Amino acid sequence: MAVCWYRAAAEQNHARAQDKLGVCLQLGIGCEKDEVAAFEHFRMAAEQDHLTAMYHLANALEKGIGCEANLEGATYWFEKAASSGCRTSCERLKRLLVKECLGQETVYLSGYYAAAA
Repeated sequence: MAVCWYRAAAEQNHARAQDKLGVCLQLGIGCEKDEVAAFEHFRMAAEQDHLTAMYHLANALEKGIGCEANLEGATYWFEKAASSGCRTSCERLKRLLVKECLGQETVYLSGYYAAAA
C-alpha cells in the first residue's frame, strides 16, 4: 500500500517519495524488484538535493545496482552528500577513495577522516 502512495507522490516530483520508492523498487518491498527504475528514482531525488537519495545513488553507482558501475559518479555523489553532513557518506567516500586510489591527496582525505570519526 505504501508503494502506491510513494509512486503517486514521486510522480509529482516529491524527492522523499522518489527516494522511498527507489528503496522499495531496489529491494522488491511491496512491488516487483526493479533496480533500473530504483536507480532513476534515486537520481531524480538526488538532483533535488535529497540527502538520503544522494547516498543511495552513490551506493548504486559504486556497486553497479541498476546501472553500470561508475566510480567517478559514486565519488561525486558521496562527496556531495558528505559535504551536506551525511556521516555515512563521509565514511563511504573515505573507503572508496582509499580503495580505488583515485589519486586524491592525503590532505584532502584527512577532512573526511575527521568528519567520519
